[in-house]
Amino acid sequence: MSALKRSERAVAVVLAACFLALAVIGQAAGESVFPQAERTTTTRVVARAGWSYLGGLRTFAAAVMWNRIDPIYHAYYRDVPLDEQRYMLPWVAMVTTLDPTLLDPWYVGSWIVARNGKVEEGIALARKGMEANPRSGLLVASYAQMLYLFRHDPQAALPYARAVLRPGMTFRSLEEQFECYAFARDILRANGLASEADAAEARMREIGARIEAGEDAANEHHHHHNE
Repeated sequence: MSALKRSERAVAVVLAACFLALAVIGQAAGESVFPQAERTTTTRVVARAGWSYLGGLRTFAAAVMWNRIDPIYHAYYRDVPLDEQRYMLPWVAMVTTLDPTLLDPWYVGSWIVARNGKVEEGIALARKGMEANPRSGLLVASYAQMLYLFRHDPQAALPYARAVLRPGMTFRSLEEQFECYAFARDILRANGLASEADAAEARMREIGARIEAGEDAANEHHHHHNE
């Protein structure tokens, strides 16, 4: 890894640490100002207000961190098995704390945890990410897939597989939408719902034709696609 990359990672970590420290300092300041009897309720309000006030800085720090680590991850560690990628987990924890609306940290983190033998913890992390982003087709499909593959429970996965196919679900690219529909189709079939699975596959063919026509390439910023 180059010195520049190491420097960028260090800057991202320092930024995140500073913003988290500001929130802690705000809470500590509140505790020093108010009488003991009023501290519990009042400092909770102050802490929440401070955390909200720092919202823009938090999301900026999260984006800086993930935008630095993600290319490094793909460039240097793309062939590393998930169960050997534990070094990503501190980044995942920090980024999801700063900005729960970032999708990839939830997705990557939950699979790393599950592949390291912590299946229930991985599923819980996937559910937390899905609940923070209920319209994300990626996170809903991922949660469904984890229930199906790790718990071997297609029935539990079914409502989430169906949710992936509903109007209003969002995807960052046609390719992401295609892959999520494939997960949903497989779960439908595992539940013996052949007609619903065939309907999902028909929609996949339509999406595939749009990908072949170059729609994803033309949309390089990956705006949301809605069915």
